[in-house]
Amino acid sequence: MIQKTYDLEEKSLEFLLQNKFFEATQLINQAIYENPSEGHFYFTLSKILLEQNLISQSLCAIQEAIKLNDFNVLFYLQRAKLFELLSQSKEASYDFELINELLLSR
Repeated sequence: MIQKTYDLEEKSLEFLLQNKFFEATQLINQAIYENPSEGHFYFTLSKILLEQNLISQSLCAIQEAIKLNDFNVLFYLQRAKLFELLSQSKEASYDFELINELLLSR
């Protein structure tokens, strides 16, 4: 079952590379529906939404990813990027501090 959802994510990313956003979104949402506790799927959704310049929705998706997995540096990098796009430099700086802490704790 879990492999099926990762296959959905992979196909979603293929559609993203082709700028087929509707198809990419449909597949990653299906993966999320089938495995809602996998934070990485929300990260992928965030990337798809960002490519469409849907910054606020992308931020919501990455927030969910972080809620499910608060030790993934890539998630915080994505969120910091989104905060910067939203001109929320204080929040972005905080995420960069968290990233440093995560990297130093390894």
